[in-house]
Amino acid sequence: MRRFEHLGHLLLQQVSFLSAHDLRRTFECLRNLKHLVFFCPQWLYSKVDHPPCRRPRPHSRIRLETLSLEAQAGWITDTRSIDFLDWLSASGAISNIRELRLWGLTLIDDGIIAAVSRMLCATQQSARLDTVDTILGPDVDWTPLHASLASLPRLNHLHLACPYDAASLSQLTDTRTMWSHPPNAGTGSTAPCGVSESNGCLLIVESVSVPWAKLLSGEIGMMLRGAVNGLRW
Repeated sequence: MRRFEHLGHLLLQQVSFLSAHDLRRTFECLRNLKHLVFFCPQWLYSKVDHPPCRRPRPHSRIRLETLSLEAQAGWITDTRSIDFLDWLSASGAISNIRELRLWGLTLIDDGIIAAVSRMLCATQQSARLDTVDTILGPDVDWTPLHASLASLPRLNHLHLACPYDAASLSQLTDTRTMWSHPPNAGTGSTAPCGVSESNGCLLIVESVSVPWAKLLSGEIGMMLRGAVNGLRW
């Protein structure tokens, strides 16, 4: 891998690793890596056979500018995946990131939500982070992400996808608390596709299972429109 140490862009698709340590060592060889797309990674053998590895040293030479990650449920719930995400957070690898696109990393349990929250906290050092994408799983409490998102100084684009259920959509009524900007700093507006844009900040809320015509109708639609209309920057 050291032959590719000058590589700046990397796409890994359906590649299997034994441990988070192996994955970390692979990326450490790519000291000039800036843009990483990680599509459907896999772990070898059962996670039961490989308990969480020892925490690596917190320093990394990598400084990613963009990270795109898509993974299946088996990878998301594996403790090795949490170890890898925690390494990204603790090592400084995402301290200068501009786009954090976790569009294919469904937040399906408390473990992955906590790991993503730690990643967001780690990006507070970045004066460049502009875009965050993620997808919310069913029946999960994503309020732990509120404070982490609110602490991002340059966040201009937040793209959330959520399932079509009242429990998930009801949490959007608290979305306004994620930003600490003064009230009445801008005027929100609602578009049919669930977009709220005001004062240069764009929030996109998307349902992953039903058309927007259905989503915006009925009681849940009223709840969602209330959340979007309540946004003030």
